[in-house]
Amino acid sequence: MAYRTGHSPNGWGRESGGTPPNPEEGQSAVTTAALSNPAPTTPERPVALVALVAPGEMKRLTRDYLVSEGVPVKLADDQLLVAPAARPRSKRKARETRAARCTLDVADDADVRLIIRPWAAETADGHWLADIAAALLTGSAVTGACHPGTEYPAEIGVKGAAGMDLRDRGFGVRLNAFEDLYCYRVTSDISVTAPGADGRGTPVEGVVYVADDGTVTWERAYWHQHPVTGQEPDTWSSLPEPSAAARAIAGTVTAAVRAAWPELTAG
Repeated sequence: MAYRTGHSPNGWGRESGGTPPNPEEGQSAVTTAALSNPAPTTPERPVALVALVAPGEMKRLTRDYLVSEGVPVKLADDQLLVAPAARPRSKRKARETRAARCTLDVADDADVRLIIRPWAAETADGHWLADIAAALLTGSAVTGACHPGTEYPAEIGVKGAAGMDLRDRGFGVRLNAFEDLYCYRVTSDISVTAPGADGRGTPVEGVVYVADDGTVTWERAYWHQHPVTGQEPDTWSSLPEPSAAARAIAGTVTAAVRAAWPELTAG
């Protein structure tokens, strides 16, 4: 799974099948404070990764661990649907149930992407999104906003409310702006990293993006956590214990599900 170099809420990312901005057509992507803050350094992968697992094995192991934790999962279109739920027939029902489509991609080299997309943007709540992001970055389902009773003005939106909540909890929050000079519009999202970071996280550390429509995207690479078992010229073998990576992935996703829908794993 290839990680994007910039997350855009306007849909040109890999998952949407779109294309990135084209500078020749007047399009560009800029990140707030990018000039004063150099891009983070991501540890380089070995020259080549040869995962010692059969194709699809990481996904199967992750699914099995999720099921053992009581998390509903099913396979659809080569993705794992976590806590699958039918689309509510009304926005009122969606608001009551906090219904969302939750898809999990697990590559054989232990690259992970989880996308939680509320069925209706107006049904999302900033504090709720912050709880999910916090669980994904800490692996703990402990919830609780610093100011849970705070109601933000509508113009702030769920992205702003989630970002302010996470900032108050000590997480690193960074605003990313994407400028489209062809259509003359600007879109944005926020990237969130674990407490003590500055919001410019790397895939190895894990990063959560929150978009204007309440979509939460978590990306992390787990390959570096497992020792290399063999080396040949220009080739490294990786993931000697895929079950350990799958268990870690499932544990973090379970924490997020418990933060989002505690009733699903109760008991």
